[in-house]
Amino acid sequence: MITGALILLAAATVAGPVESNGRIAHVHPAHVFYLDEALVPAEQTGPIVSIAVKIGDHVKVGQMLARIDDEQLRRAKTAAELEREVALEKASDNIEIEYSIASHALAESELRHDIQINVNSPGAVALSEIDRKELAEHRMRLQIERSRRDKRIAEKNARIHDATVAAAAHAVQRCLVEAPFTGRVVDILRHQSEWVDAGQGVMHVVRLDKLHVDGLLDASEYDPHELEGRRVQVDVRLAREQIESFIGEVVFVNPQIQAGNKYRIRAEIQNRIVRGRWLLGAGHSADMYIFLDVINARQNERLKEPRTNRHDVEPTRHLSR
Repeated sequence: MITGALILLAAATVAGPVESNGRIAHVHPAHVFYLDEALVPAEQTGPIVSIAVKIGDHVKVGQMLARIDDEQLRRAKTAAELEREVALEKASDNIEIEYSIASHALAESELRHDIQINVNSPGAVALSEIDRKELAEHRMRLQIERSRRDKRIAEKNARIHDATVAAAAHAVQRCLVEAPFTGRVVDILRHQSEWVDAGQGVMHVVRLDKLHVDGLLDASEYDPHELEGRRVQVDVRLAREQIESFIGEVVFVNPQIQAGNKYRIRAEIQNRIVRGRWLLGAGHSADMYIFLDVINARQNERLKEPRTNRHDVEPTRHLSR
């Protein structure tokens, strides 16, 4: 029993890549960082009326973290909705157009009647009376166009009120402080009844399902194209010398050479939950093993793209002047 326990302890505390086939680049030390973290700001100015979470709570993207007083903005939204209702009712009103059409029909009928009388009995209706009725018919025809124009203006005004209501609703929505991504609340910077200005941080939220690991690699040993997209294993030493391994891939190789002839590489790793809690957080030192001969699917597709072989390119010819 003692021998078996010693073997299990040794297996848990000895670092090294699980996949040992092929070439492996070892990055040490590497450091673990949050992939995403945010000081979630207030988007409106005012007092905080409620805090919906506690430090340590796990939150989902879009979940409400806190709410700023929105009473005045809600009243403004209600007023904007009522004004929109009035504008919509005006826009749907066809009475003026129908009345104008009927008035024009009457004026046109009276004019034709007097003209017909003069055809049958010349001079029976004075020319001034004919002119007056022609003017009335013309005015009624213009009134139809004015009524239609007024309706178009009313419809546009209703759309303006639609935009006003949407802006008021957006202002109310901005009183909610919401989680920008799924993660965990690690600090609460403002509390209930405190006044906050727009832009001030209220919560500190970090993402834990994925993390990134940074390290430096010797530029004299590896070229960037050998590393990007390669699979990695990251070994992190936790409490009581326990070593946990996490799998991921290299997502970025900085092409700029830094001091010591090294360049920085970054890998993303998948975290995991143990007993209801994320196992890994930021700040740990780690060993990163890059499997140079293991290409993930995304990198494999990238390699299928046509590319120019620099040795096959004809040198640029310099034309003499």
